[in-house]
Amino acid sequence: MKRILFLLILITFFASAVTAQQNEKVESLKAATDNIFELSKNKDYKNAADKIAYYGKDAERLFKDHYNYADEKDAAQVKRICKKIKALIDISDSHTFGEITSETKDGIATSKVEVIFSSGEQELITNFLFIEISARLLLFDID
Repeated sequence: MKRILFLLILITFFASAVTAQQNEKVESLKAATDNIFELSKNKDYKNAADKIAYYGKDAERLFKDHYNYADEKDAAQVKRICKKIKALIDISDSHTFGEITSETKDGIATSKVEVIFSSGEQELITNFLFIEISARLLLFDID
């Protein structure tokens, strides 16, 4: 009987720890999404570059680095991404978070944040993919 009780306590402890870690990750992803939304809305491209994972032809930087706003080509990509996000914000009255899941894209572990943009009764669902680089969540792609 003591073994069963001990096992139940142990299982409950581990389940609580896993749930707490998942909740922390979800809140981190929501905060990262809101942060990139705010930077895009304010046209703060320089700071946004630090929050967006490099996704280009340079294999040395791919999945390992963020955009460098001092580089002309990187700056153009950051502006394009931010303008796309700002357009989603501008055409909607509000946004809410939907499902948040983990998946693999191009062999890289990603976290997908579903954002529901609402305008009147119309809704547009957009997925924001994040990867972790140097213990930081960076925007990787928008689907």
